[in-house]
Amino acid sequence: MARLFLFCIVINVNKFNSKIIKGDGIGVVDNDLRTRSAVVSNEFADTWKKTHDKVIGSYVNLKGYNYKIVGEFKANQLVNLFQDTTDIYVPKSAYQHVELYNKGDGVLVTMKKDADSHSVLKTVAKNLRTKGSVKYRGSYHIQDNAQAASAVGQILKGITAFVSLIAAISLFIAGIGVMNMTYISVAERMPEIGIRRAIGARSKDVIFQFLVEGTMLTTIGGIVGYFGGSSLAMLIGLALPFKVSFEPSSFWLAFLVSFAIGLIFSVGPARTATKKNLVELMR
Repeated sequence: MARLFLFCIVINVNKFNSKIIKGDGIGVVDNDLRTRSAVVSNEFADTWKKTHDKVIGSYVNLKGYNYKIVGEFKANQLVNLFQDTTDIYVPKSAYQHVELYNKGDGVLVTMKKDADSHSVLKTVAKNLRTKGSVKYRGSYHIQDNAQAASAVGQILKGITAFVSLIAAISLFIAGIGVMNMTYISVAERMPEIGIRRAIGARSKDVIFQFLVEGTMLTTIGGIVGYFGGSSLAMLIGLALPFKVSFEPSSFWLAFLVSFAIGLIFSVGPARTATKKNLVELMR
């Protein structure tokens, strides 16, 4: 199935936060002079290269008129999650000149951060339905990206809660494994514990020894797991349209959780080593 490429009329392409990666952009001068120039997305350019020798300098036909491709911009994949992809930008005046001053079929509304998007869009829709220049052609469709983002946010929260539950279960199972290993270590080192106690080691010294061993085991495992997971995430991020980043706090969280698991699940086995008398320990 062939992809349908969409184009947008603009006065200044820089206002749409589109980063020009090759060639030139479209500015106010192009709009004033009605130049038939176009800036295409990198996705459009990749498709264009399959059937043409070059991208910049070639001409694309839009509604019967040729527009010269002067630049290439990087498509914003995060924006494309909530609205139609714009693949081609052309000067507003050039488009309206050949289209009998058609003003286009869409309006992009940008609001302040503290604005109530629902009420603003409701007002815009009301004005378009009563005063819109093409209201006789049909009805207007209003798309609220804030609501779409909120819905995605709720889904991500649910996924995060589920993953957190799985992680908690995994940590508990790992803690049980650490506790079993510590019990085995205590059982195999009874004579060593007996000798230490015979030469004056206190119970808290023996407990401290096994707590250190348990926490070192889990902490090293947690650090290795953190860097292993981070490396895997960065490799996967190479194929994603957005940059993968890590907060420093995530490392310290992994460190503290690993340390706590080792501390909590090593206390029980360590205490058993101090409850036996010297005769039983030296057997």
